[in-house]
Amino acid sequence: MSTAAAGFAQVAVKGTVVNRTTGQPAAGVALTLITFVGGMSPVEEVYSSADGAFAFEKELSRSTEQPMLGMVRAEYEGVPYSSLIRAGSAGDLTVEVYSVEEEDLPAPDRHVVIFGPEESELVVNELFFFRNESDPPLAFRNPDRGTLRFYLPPQAGGEVSVQATGPAGMPLRSTAEPAGPENTYKIDFPLKPGDNRVDLAYTVPHADGNGFAGKVLYDGLKTAVVAPKGVTLEGEELQQLSMPVEEHGELSLFDAGDAREYRVEAIRGIGQLPPPDPRASEGGGSPPVQVAPAPIAEELIWLLALTAGILAVGFVYLYT
Repeated sequence: MSTAAAGFAQVAVKGTVVNRTTGQPAAGVALTLITFVGGMSPVEEVYSSADGAFAFEKELSRSTEQPMLGMVRAEYEGVPYSSLIRAGSAGDLTVEVYSVEEEDLPAPDRHVVIFGPEESELVVNELFFFRNESDPPLAFRNPDRGTLRFYLPPQAGGEVSVQATGPAGMPLRSTAEPAGPENTYKIDFPLKPGDNRVDLAYTVPHADGNGFAGKVLYDGLKTAVVAPKGVTLEGEELQQLSMPVEEHGELSLFDAGDAREYRVEAIRGIGQLPPPDPRASEGGGSPPVQVAPAPIAEELIWLLALTAGILAVGFVYLYT
């Protein structure tokens, strides 16, 4: 049986690499062609020419049953970039890269802490939101200092799982490394232009009614704390905001202020965020969080952050 008769056709993949910081073609960029047909496998590696052009000799198989044929992965100044190849495309791509800046890294502008108490342990998910609005656009990265520095409670025993998501919305596992001071860690994750997020997951020992003391390492970083249905949070510094309902159940949302240290005096009950809706993967993502109308602008900002952050629900289950 021929390839065409089996429901496949061949797609030649070529294109141009453009540095969006300078607006010029980028030469000498390593590009890898990866196929999604039958798995996820590298096919061929080439380098862009002086005018930024590239072309792969090997072709991708076009399956009638797959919306995505594969992707081209590029690496520029130590930062990876991915360009998806859709089934209906002609295989002609513009791969966008950015110059890297190692100084003046953007600080996170929002911090959300989600508690999931169980009988003997507390599952903690911390979400740090970054917005890279550099002009001209730059990618920020400093491997020595780390893109994000964070405090890990000593009760976690140094064990934390990390997931980072860039503007393309593709979550990637990452690694935390000690950053010098005790219980302080860093993550090397490039901040590309647009919205970026780093999610942490860890557990600490817990008994019903125990509190939680946390820290952030950035001045003026606003923190919100979240409790799932069946869990109550108590604390003099907590200001309750609206509750997203619908797909993710009732979530209690509190503004914990912008101090470097925050505290929840008591966490009561047992509960976790509900698992992701399996139908979400069929549509290429999680369903949007439905929220009650926000009466004040500050509250709306938090709810918008949750709309992006709570969709990392699956990350909670690394520990459950």
